[in-house]
Amino acid sequence: MPRTDEARRSIREIALPDDAEPEANDRFGALLARDSIGRALEVLTVDQRTVVVLRYWRDLSLDEIAERLGWPLGTVKSRLHYGLAALRERIERDEAEVLR
Repeated sequence: MPRTDEARRSIREIALPDDAEPEANDRFGALLARDSIGRALEVLTVDQRTVVVLRYWRDLSLDEIAERLGWPLGTVKSRLHYGLAALRERIERDEAEVLR
């Protein structure tokens, strides 16, 4: 039996539990992303790499990083800012090379 226009336009909604998390279906893509980030980390100075890793892999706040390293908060912010800029530049350059 052919569907009516109204039936084709209806959207069925399904409620998900509050604790539902999307599954990582693209394991190869995740591996490539980790590899790309790993290579990009090599371009950072030791100080930049330290701050980026503590912030995003150890999930420390900027204040906690400053305290642990004994650095002024402004220094931590600066290292993070320039480190992320260098990472972004390297990853974008790698992606551009892949698309060629």
